[in-house]
Amino acid sequence: MIFKKQYLYLILVIFSMLSFISCQALYVPLKKEMPFNINSNSKADVEEAIRKSFIARGWAFKKKKGENFAAILNVRKHEIKVNISYTEDNIIFKYVSSKNMNFGINPFAEINPTANTKTKYIHKNYQMWVDSLFASINSNLSLSAN
Repeated sequence: MIFKKQYLYLILVIFSMLSFISCQALYVPLKKEMPFNINSNSKADVEEAIRKSFIARGWAFKKKKGENFAAILNVRKHEIKVNISYTEDNIIFKYVSSKNMNFGINPFAEINPTANTKTKYIHKNYQMWVDSLFASINSNLSLSAN
């Protein structure tokens, strides 16, 4: 009987660890503002590269005053909204809001009471979608330079 209890405890510990690890993989700390350095010849080239990338990646967008865009991405039940400002040298993505992206306080605060509860977390796909959009913009800038 003691032998079986040891295995039961071991299984519970392993299951708990796997649950914690899989939960961690779903969330990343939110970077409210994400600057990216670029190389371009003009603001017009940057704007064109951004527009092409929005279309290619399925983002809805609206040109705002100056060198700014408001953009929305809907993927299944998820939605993210960002503002993008740009110059010839950089592009800055600013988080506006999201739906069904588990945005909020540290999801590990209950497990680790000493965790930083002021850091906001969001589903890892947010970072992936913004990174993919930037990669597309950078690719379009490279093509326009040739």
